[in-house]
Amino acid sequence: MAFPFGNHPSLYSYIEWCNSQRCTTHSSLVRFDGKMVTCHRLVNPTNKRHVIVAGKMTDILVPTMVAWLDRRLGLSSPFSKLGDGTYQPDGISGSDGPSADDSDENQERPE
Repeated sequence: MAFPFGNHPSLYSYIEWCNSQRCTTHSSLVRFDGKMVTCHRLVNPTNKRHVIVAGKMTDILVPTMVAWLDRRLGLSSPFSKLGDGTYQPDGISGSDGPSADDSDENQERPE
């Protein structure tokens, strides 16, 4: 039984897969809470969507995080996913980048 106990990529494996799909990756160091943290900006092939993820390259991505990243980038990775990607899971920090074609941004958020 592989799922849910297998096929969970590391951040490195996910970024490598994204690069094989013609995504681009920009990595940099930023100061967060007084510490230097490596951030990775993943941009999809059409340059219309991106995500910013902070974490160690060896961090294992949970299936909800894979679904969220796939949705934000407009991709469908071969890794195990759980959910439709609308919920940003805990774990690796991430934030949505601005996107001209992202239908979520124009929806009202409950207070």
